[in-house]
Amino acid sequence: KGVDFFPPGTCRVGWVILLNQFAQGSTIVSPKLSEELCAWINAVFNTRSEYHKYLPRIEKGNSISYADLTAPMQLMLETLAKHSITHEGSGTENMGYNFKPGEVLALGSSNAFTMAEMLLSLAKLESILKVCEEAAAMDIEAERASPFIISKAAEEVARWQEKK
Repeated sequence: KGVDFFPPGTCRVGWVILLNQFAQGSTIVSPKLSEELCAWINAVFNTRSEYHKYLPRIEKGNSISYADLTAPMQLMLETLAKHSITHEGSGTENMGYNFKPGEVLALGSSNAFTMAEMLLSLAKLESILKVCEEAAAMDIEAERASPFIISKAAEEVARWQEKK
């Protein structure tokens, strides 16, 4: 079967959830890392951005216990650790974001990718349920529109007399 990968949209939602968790102030993440993460979210997922080339394929289905661990670490190692957007060095000097103590652990100890998949699934389910609701409404209207069935045989199958 091979390895499954997260779609880029799921990775973006995962990073937005992670950034939101940092904004709650429950970790030791610095405002500089939040700024860098925000810059990456806005740049790496834009196909016209020079940073899009850093977007890696992130393996799916390898969560360990509560934290997704592997997915955010893969994304961090291929982006933040290799190049800084907010602190541009000259030439080859840009060696990535300079993490403060504890920040790398804060990036990995989250279930942001699992939550991203769940939120995107709920959004799809919501649109499917909306279509079902609209289809049911149209069916009800169609049944009210014509009290007459096409043929006697169809009337017997539909048991139309019982519906009146």
